Amino acid sequence: MTLPFLIFAVIAAVVLTAVICRRRLAFKKLVSIGTILAGAFIPATILTGFYPCFEDGLTAFSDGYWAHLKVGGSVPWLFIFVIWAITFFFCILAALGVVVYYQKRNKRDETGVV
Repeated sequence: MTLPFLIFAVIAAVVLTAVICRRRLAFKKLVSIGTILAGAFIPATILTGFYPCFEDGLTAFSDGYWAHLKVGGSVPWLFIFVIWAITFFFCILAALGVVVYYQKRNKRDETGVV
């Protein structure tokens, strides 16, 4: 796995989780584990779907690329699942940090303590 791919996924998870947190707090709802899972699952799944395009470029859009993909090919299916799991793990860590920040910020705003 390449580092820029993982960094881009973590940044996407941070941005999406922050948007979800801000929206939930605007409607006076709590942010919790569901926010963490949604903020990590969506970017990890979407970006892992584009991982073959990231590695092999536009040839991943050809008919022969997916028809002749074998275990020894450039991106085997088990490898894609492992990439998703690693990406999801790092996205969960980033989303957890964002949720903890927004929970502390919400608690500070409710109590009025600066």
